[in-house]
Amino acid sequence: MLPDQRIEEMMKESGANYMNPLFRLTYLAWESNGGKLDFSSYHLSVEIAKQAGRNYPLDGDDILNLDKGPFFIPGSNSIAYNHMDAGNWLWGNANNRLGNSVFKAKQLATMFNTKDSDADIRAIIAGWLYQAGFRTSAVSNK
Repeated sequence: MLPDQRIEEMMKESGANYMNPLFRLTYLAWESNGGKLDFSSYHLSVEIAKQAGRNYPLDGDDILNLDKGPFFIPGSNSIAYNHMDAGNWLWGNANNRLGNSVFKAKQLATMFNTKDSDADIRAIIAGWLYQAGFRTSAVSNK
């Protein structure tokens, strides 16, 4: 499980706050692959390490060796996501907080990773929509 409180902490740690459009795109391009907005490697690997009783982030091979990787249920969601799709879900959530439309998030996802599958895109959209319910408070805290 990824409770709402932990999701909020991850977003704050990643700098996912409303930004003007020009800086937002630069930030996304810079931080989405191996940076603070690469949730699969930056945050979820730490969560997986904690679940495994380790105090350091795990690399992809270590994660897969732990019973083929864990599943995450973000917030009050009813869908479980694997490690990589949970990262996509969080990335979609961050896009909403940064001020991107769902269309722009999908466009950027396929631009940053041309190998994104339909499941990847669905996870990004689901993460974006989850945040949409809190859009007013996210924008007012800029």
